[in-house]
Amino acid sequence: MQRMPEQPIRQWVLNFPFQLRFLFACRPELIERVLGIVFRAILSHLIKKSGYTRKTAQTGAVTLIQRFGSVLNLNVHFQMLFLDGVYTTTPWGKSRFHRINVPGQQELVGKVSAFLPICHCQAVGTGAETPSEPDPVPWRICPQHQTPC
Repeated sequence: MQRMPEQPIRQWVLNFPFQLRFLFACRPELIERVLGIVFRAILSHLIKKSGYTRKTAQTGAVTLIQRFGSVLNLNVHFQMLFLDGVYTTTPWGKSRFHRINVPGQQELVGKVSAFLPICHCQAVGTGAETPSEPDPVPWRICPQHQTPC
């Protein structure tokens, strides 16, 4: 049985604009495509922030796709647990964990602003219809944890 290593873990919770939530409910196959984009964006961010490359460092994650909110309202969102750092291999073949600094609010805003339009384009590019009016607040920052929620 495999388990998560005893390393620091950060929870990333990503909500989507209402038009994408409805689209995901109607076309669930699009969730996999968008999850891949979000996963690669966070993975790349963690590796870049650690000062390594994708060839020299690895990290891990577990994702739960939640479809409803606490009052059974439609609220497709990702609950993601990422290692809060990366593993590298030493010249002697041992794995070494490198913790990264806590992301700041500006850093998170920049990350989400970068991949949310890509997610929207991937979903809409499939021929699905979405309203033309964008959601004014497609995500928010949790003030307690300084993470997207």
